[in-house]
Amino acid sequence: MTNQIQSEQHRICNKCHQTKSLNEFRLNARKSGLRRDCRDCERFYQRQYYNKNRVRLLKRGAEWRKANPEIVKALNQQYYDSNPERRKQQWLDYQKRHPDKVTARAAQYRALKRDAYIADCPQVRAIYKEATRLRQQGLDVHVDHIIPLSKGGEHAWYNLRIIDAKVNLRKSNTMPCKDLLQEVMRCKNKL
Repeated sequence: MTNQIQSEQHRICNKCHQTKSLNEFRLNARKSGLRRDCRDCERFYQRQYYNKNRVRLLKRGAEWRKANPEIVKALNQQYYDSNPERRKQQWLDYQKRHPDKVTARAAQYRALKRDAYIADCPQVRAIYKEATRLRQQGLDVHVDHIIPLSKGGEHAWYNLRIIDAKVNLRKSNTMPCKDLLQEVMRCKNKL
């Protein structure tokens, strides 16, 4: 009687030939009952198959996503809605890893709101990256728009500079001195 109860609660895996409990086996979707290989073996063989056919599988997935944008969008939205805490944690992790990109994107957004010209070029990203590096060294610096966005300034490399945070906050949105204004215009006209 005990052997019969034990056999009803355990099963032998066809791959690893170990006796495992029934909850170690997935349900078989095509037939009623359980799969013949345990979860560990299934994972191992799936990973082995993926590594062997990685390029082909990635290409097939990219083609499917390109052919089904509505489904992809719906699935992404479903994931965002069902995992708010995880998405929030991913965003916080991203902010820690890439503070320069987050700051640059925020400045770009502010420029967009004011219909300012936006130059998304390596020089702009380099300025924000350098400011982040200086902050990590303990300096309190900001990336400043020489001609403020509110006064028609552009979000471009020739209108950005790294200055002390206190000086930038004191400057607020005032126009620069005549010499600095001419320098910005000279750089802009060289383009």
